[in-house]
Amino acid sequence: MNNEELDNLKELYNTHQRKVTEWKTEIKNPKTLESRWMHIRIYPVIQDRELTRYVINFTDITEILNSQRDLKDALNLAKNANNSKRNFLSRMSHEIRTPINAIIGMTDIANSNIDDKNKIVDCLSKIEISSKFLLGIINDILDMSKIESGKMSITPERFTLNSFTSNIESIINPQAKLKDIKFNIIFSEIKYNNIIGDQLRVNQILINILSNALKFTPRGGEITLTIKEIQRNGKLRVLFIIKDTGIGMSEEEVERIFRPFEQANMDTNIKYGGTGLGLSITKNLVELMNGSLNVSSIEGEGSQFTIELPFEVDINDTNDEVILDAGVEYPDNDKEKEETIYDFSEKRFLIVEDNELNLEIASEILKFKGANIETAENGEIAFEKFENSSPGYYDAILMDIRMPVLSGYDATKKIRKSSHLDSKTIPIIAMTANAFNEDVSKALECGMDDHIAKPIDKEVLYSTLDKF
Repeated sequence: MNNEELDNLKELYNTHQRKVTEWKTEIKNPKTLESRWMHIRIYPVIQDRELTRYVINFTDITEILNSQRDLKDALNLAKNANNSKRNFLSRMSHEIRTPINAIIGMTDIANSNIDDKNKIVDCLSKIEISSKFLLGIINDILDMSKIESGKMSITPERFTLNSFTSNIESIINPQAKLKDIKFNIIFSEIKYNNIIGDQLRVNQILINILSNALKFTPRGGEITLTIKEIQRNGKLRVLFIIKDTGIGMSEEEVERIFRPFEQANMDTNIKYGGTGLGLSITKNLVELMNGSLNVSSIEGEGSQFTIELPFEVDINDTNDEVILDAGVEYPDNDKEKEETIYDFSEKRFLIVEDNELNLEIASEILKFKGANIETAENGEIAFEKFENSSPGYYDAILMDIRMPVLSGYDATKKIRKSSHLDSKTIPIIAMTANAFNEDVSKALECGMDDHIAKPIDKEVLYSTLDKF
């Protein structure tokens, strides 16, 4: 025991204390120096009114104190989590209400100017922009939820670097031009064009960081994406280096940006908006792919993100070739992409959907291209319509998943088991808000041919139907 505790015992003994005394103290094993906490109780024993002796009881309370400390830490964590959740919900309320306000407001303005075509077109354009912004927020929240629940998975596929970067360019360059920002893609030491990896997740990683660069780079600035192949331990790894001339960050801000629901500072959220999830999702995806992510930044000068990801060389493709020499900029493609003409005037589609508004949207989108449309409000009615139709009557079925009476999955299984001549061949395409990878897999497993996620992208809908 320490000297102070020993002095307490001596004083109690020397002053002949006649009351029960207790306190907590720390004691150490003099040989091992192991520390334990004791609750000491001292009972005076009185006989014939005389204090004859003391009974001293030591109770080891080390585990109790540890448990209490753990509970206190857990309580603090819970309080912090609640505060984070409260702050996040407050921010999301603002972020979600902002585009919804724009959508409702522009709808009201359009209704008030129904005879002004230019005003209607302007309102519809702003509604579309706000809708896509809202969808981006929702996707961020869902992605973070999947990461935290461990449901995020990596799906390797074959793809080419030049087509992949062409897609990146087509997404980022138009946004950069709106802000008068110069956007370059530079290839450096590229040997393999055909590689194997999760193209979708790599695309998400780069778009997240490039979108941030666009957000925080002022008008007239510059953003560069450099792509470089390296060999590490005999394995192919690709470096993606994103450099901007934006507002930059302090060292303290750099440490915070990868935490969920956080941004560099509150002023950032007020001025630029966003969920504070994009970079956290990006970091988790990079780690999920066994890659690395580093950032350097100088306030007022810009930031640089370096992503290193592993890939495999597609050895089955013998047409591999060097894409571009080192330091050559990816050409800026200003040419209008040739628009595909879709014509479904000779086709009849059965749309299975229990939501009247969604049903109207899908029907109108397809009627634009001349399609004949029939509808069913649940899977059971859809099955009956198909079963009673003549061979070749329907060209495809667009199937919602969550419906009353009979779900889209079960309706598809019934159709596939039917004795109808078209039961095994008619294209059945899921058209649903169930948009996770496992939802796509489940749709294919039950006999569907493809999957389209809501909200419906009409070009995706047209091209998917055209494929079948």
